[in-house]
Amino acid sequence: MGYDIHTVEIDSQHAAVLSGTCSMGEVGGFLAEAFDKVLGALARAAVPVDGKPFARYDMVDGGFTVDAGFPCPADLDLDGDVHTITLPGGMAALTTHVGPYEGVAAAYQAIEEWFTTSGHRPTGAPWETYLDGPEVPEPRTTVTWPCTLD
Repeated sequence: MGYDIHTVEIDSQHAAVLSGTCSMGEVGGFLAEAFDKVLGALARAAVPVDGKPFARYDMVDGGFTVDAGFPCPADLDLDGDVHTITLPGGMAALTTHVGPYEGVAAAYQAIEEWFTTSGHRPTGAPWETYLDGPEVPEPRTTVTWPCTLD
């Protein structure tokens, strides 16, 4: 699959998340748990979800640290393990993967290759936004990677 990679200016965004560390094989289970816990915490706080579910990944030995949840309208004091973070604003490389989630690594690889030829470089951890649920035959996943132009 070819990827259309372009830069966008994004606003910073508050988000309610569950954070954790997991291996590649544990990601699906972690995301399901995280999305459920975050939705529950937001509901108990009577705070609306302000966008699509997402997960921000950072590589660590043997896996990833993950922040998974939903955009929300403000920095909040939530219950349990759910807390708020702020996704950074500014320039970001953006592309959309269409198809099974198992293939989304190709979108990251395409952006990494684009970095080497475009004059841009990453400035933070990337995140995925899940535009469709897993029941959709060809789900769309947007990959957003903060960057700057050298």
